[in-house]
Amino acid sequence: MTAATKLQKQKKRKSIFRKWHRRFGFLASLFIFNLAITGILLNHFEYFNLHQHYLSQSWLLDQYGVKPPASYQCFKHQQTTACQLDDFIYLNESYAFKSESALAGILSTGDYQVIITFNQMFWLNSSHQLVDNLNFQDELGAPADKVLIWRNQVIVQIEARSYLFDWDKFTWDILDSKTSEQLTQALSNANSPQHDRLANTEATGQVGSAQTSISLTMTQFANLQADYMSRQITLLQFVQDLHSGRLFNLSGKLVNDITAIILILLAISGFITWQRRKNIPRS
Repeated sequence: MTAATKLQKQKKRKSIFRKWHRRFGFLASLFIFNLAITGILLNHFEYFNLHQHYLSQSWLLDQYGVKPPASYQCFKHQQTTACQLDDFIYLNESYAFKSESALAGILSTGDYQVIITFNQMFWLNSSHQLVDNLNFQDELGAPADKVLIWRNQVIVQIEARSYLFDWDKFTWDILDSKTSEQLTQALSNANSPQHDRLANTEATGQVGSAQTSISLTMTQFANLQADYMSRQITLLQFVQDLHSGRLFNLSGKLVNDITAIILILLAISGFITWQRRKNIPRS
């Protein structure tokens, strides 16, 4: 092999080396750009309110596997309708709060709307803002097995005991055995997470009407589903997942790993290039 041929091959190798170095550098720059932008957003997420805004793009929600609930539970008292989709509670089709416990009904007391679930009661003001709540677990030792909302009264059954809520004292009164027996039949058919609500019931010797679940129109249900979907993934979570590569599951993590390896190779190849140029004799 002549010296000219050997020199030509070396130049060709250097040309290929520099070409791939630039290509890898461009790919790595995209990765670093993503890390830089998302890192800044994460450092100042409170300023940008990322934790208070949500993703609305359907294709991104599909990437997270978010699906709208296929069923709902709704009750109406006077002019207020309370609905539950999954763990979201809505009042008149406006989001109110979250509750993991199943919705049992709604009633009014004074200036407040009271939302009753099988584990809590929630007081909301005229603007539908949450002002107070009462937990059955804390007050009675367990969630309610059954709930009866009758004539603006709340009666719950836990195991063999029945309790009546005292609005004046803000406490629960244990019903005596006779009254409890009179309520047994009514409560046996009353609303529970697995049963429909009473249409009519007889309790404490009086005939009253218990709340019944109502149906929404297809448009109303679609609107609630759309709102539910738009409140699932915060922009903060999205930026965190984009920063770490979790957004694209395993493939995203692999891209991050490959890019990290490329950065290491770039550092090594850059050092080699620098060393070669350093050793070239200057004329």
